[in-house]
Amino acid sequence: MHLAAALGTELVAIFGPTPPERFGPWPLDNPRHYVVQAPASGLAGLEVGEVFALVEAALAADREEAPAEAPAETTASIQSVAKGKSSAADAREAPIEIKLFEPRHAEPFRRLNLDWIERFFEVEEQDRRMLGDPQQAIIAHGGEIVAAEAGGEVVGVGALQFIEPGYYEIAKMAVDPAWQGRGIGRKIMARLIERARELDAVRLLILTNTRLGPALHLYREFGFQEIPTPKDSHYQRVDISFELQLTPES
Repeated sequence: MHLAAALGTELVAIFGPTPPERFGPWPLDNPRHYVVQAPASGLAGLEVGEVFALVEAALAADREEAPAEAPAETTASIQSVAKGKSSAADAREAPIEIKLFEPRHAEPFRRLNLDWIERFFEVEEQDRRMLGDPQQAIIAHGGEIVAAEAGGEVVGVGALQFIEPGYYEIAKMAVDPAWQGRGIGRKIMARLIERARELDAVRLLILTNTRLGPALHLYREFGFQEIPTPKDSHYQRVDISFELQLTPES
C-alpha cells in the first residue's frame, strides 16, 4: 500500500480497527487514495458494495489517465474486476431520476439512512428527530430533501438542512447498497448543490466521520475543503467536517 502511494498509483486500502489516519496511505486526502474502514463489528460488517464502489472509482480514474492503447494485461484486469458485479446489479438498466421530496419519500429516507448509521455508529437523538418526521424537521425549516429513483424505486436520498440564511448543511445522504457503484451518490450531491444555489446558499457544511472513506472521497471530489468541526455539531460521531464556498455561476 505505502509503496503504491509513493509511486502515485491509485489504490484501495481496507482497514479494520487500525486507524487509517495514522497508518493509511500518505497523504490520506490524495484523490488517488481510496480508503474505507470497517464498522466496529469488524471486517465482516463491511459491505461488498462499499469496497467495490471504491475499486470501480479507482479503475475509472486509471482508465481516464491511461494511454489510448493500454496494455492487454490492464484491460484484462479491469474486465476481471468488473465481472465481480452481481448479475442482478448488471440487469438494472432503469435510468436514475433525482426528484425533490414527496411525502412517499419519507419512509425510504428513514430506512436508507438508518441502514448505514446502525452499521457504523449508534443512532443519536438528532438522527431520530430528522428521520422520524423529515418533512417537519427539514423541509418545514427551510431545507430540502432529494430522492434518487430508478423505475419508481427510491435507491438514494440526501438532504439540505437550513442553518442560517445562505448557509446549509448537506446531511443524511445514503444509497441503497444494492445500487452502489453506479454514480448515484454523485448525482444526489450534484442536485443538492444545484438546489442550494436555487435557495441562495453561499456556503455548504458537511459533518461526518473518517470511517466513511467513500463519502470523504466524494466530498473532496466536489471541492469541499476540510474545516475545524463546529462545537455545536449535534452528533457524537462527528470527527471531521467540510465546507464548500459556492461561487456565482456564470
